[in-house]
Amino acid sequence: MLPTDLARHATPFALALVTLVPGLAAADALTREEARARADSAHPGLAAMVAEAAARAADLDQAGARPNPELEVSFENFAGTGDASGLDALEATFALSQTLELGSKRSARVRVAALERDLADLDLAARRRQVRAEVDHAFAETLVAQRRLALADTLVAFGDELLAAVTRRVRAGGASLIEERRARVAAETDRLRRDDFARDLEIARAQLAAQWGGDPDFAAVDGDLAPARTPPPLAALLERLPRRPDARRPELRTAAQRAAADEARATGTPDVTLSGGLRRWSDTGDLAWILGVSVPLPLADRRDGAKRAARHRVDAAEGLRLEQERNAEAELRSLHARLVTTATESEAVRARILPEAIAAFEEAQEAYALGRLRLTDVLDVERALFELHARELDLRADHRFATIELEHLLGAPVAPGEGN
Repeated sequence: MLPTDLARHATPFALALVTLVPGLAAADALTREEARARADSAHPGLAAMVAEAAARAADLDQAGARPNPELEVSFENFAGTGDASGLDALEATFALSQTLELGSKRSARVRVAALERDLADLDLAARRRQVRAEVDHAFAETLVAQRRLALADTLVAFGDELLAAVTRRVRAGGASLIEERRARVAAETDRLRRDDFARDLEIARAQLAAQWGGDPDFAAVDGDLAPARTPPPLAALLERLPRRPDARRPELRTAAQRAAADEARATGTPDVTLSGGLRRWSDTGDLAWILGVSVPLPLADRRDGAKRAARHRVDAAEGLRLEQERNAEAELRSLHARLVTTATESEAVRARILPEAIAAFEEAQEAYALGRLRLTDVLDVERALFELHARELDLRADHRFATIELEHLLGAPVAPGEGN
């Protein structure tokens, strides 16, 4: 007969596997929201983007400034010879000059700076979403590693129980030493695999903590790996693609290049400088007004190269916009196919294959107790059940990762009212 303690653990082992071994929620377990908050406040890349957005706002303030007036003071006819010796023939001129920008240069400059500021704000928002996606991915990696370790712990515990039961049967004369050795080798193999999973968990915890530049000061993460679900239809997701947050960036970049082209054309219009002041003659004390106008002659530099460069950059920005739209659509199609595949395979494993594997595991236990099955066959069935649950866990994990990437692409949950 099968030892009672082994019989008592056989079915709980199978049930623990089928629920993916939820694991213990430690008192200091880290939630996904807490991980996001840590990264939002301490991620070095975000701090750099915030500073750049502030710099672009300052550039906009500077772009609206007008040219400063200039004060000119000149002295003539002094410290010479004859009548010009000393200061007797001194002529002093005091004048103010002001450059008048023509061709709408200032408005074009402000337009470019405003669009660059909007781009910086958009880049900051995109970086925040990217950091959040990276945190979600690292959190999910840690959660999966935690589940794998719990799964391995369950297998190790059952292997120890099996070894103890076989040892008692050997002592009672109901089994051979070979069976005990095989059970011991299997238990040690399970323990080595469990150690590998423990190291993977430590690496995942460190990578998660790296998102905010800290140490893994949490014992565990608190979350759930929901079953993989079939995503919304591809057509519905494609309709949402033009409304994604990153769709606005190529349009803004194109608008900024067009504004830069307008600014380049405006710089081809010469500015006018007006000047006026007083001139005083020391020998007579007479005063006279002076007025002046200066206009640069665009003979050598008509800014033609800058105008052509600006037009080419507009074309480049438009081409980049089309490329990004196509890449986004290709990425969405790939992620949707990945979600459908993982959901389909996960459902097949969970609904059809796992029940059969659990039944086979329980039947193998009974057959071994009746002497109709060798221990090696029992171990094979046990390993097959473990690998099947590990496969289902991998499918859930891949589904979660694809969901995170798709939510990052769309800037919103895949299904309304839901989040990964």
